[in-house]
Amino acid sequence: MTVVLTPQFRSWYPPAATGAAVRRTSASGGYPDQTSARAIFLAVRPGTATLDATDDIGCLHTQPSCTVPQQHWRVTVIVG
Repeated sequence: MTVVLTPQFRSWYPPAATGAAVRRTSASGGYPDQTSARAIFLAVRPGTATLDATDDIGCLHTQPSCTVPQQHWRVTVIVG
C-alpha cells in the first residue's frame, strides 16, 4: 500500500508504522522540502497496525518559534 501526504501550508514527515501487521519498505519526500511525503507499506502478517505522520513548518524551529499547532495524520490498517 502506498500513502502520499501532499503539502499545503506545511510539509509532512513520511508516514511510519507501529504494530506487527505491516512494514514500511520505503519512504521519501516530506519535511523540510515542499514535496509530498510518500511511504510504501507491505502487509507481513494478520493483525493491525497504525500508520501515522506529523506535519512541520520551518517557523517552529526558529527563535522565537511561531505558535502554529502541528497536525497529526493517523489511520489503522487491518490485515486479514
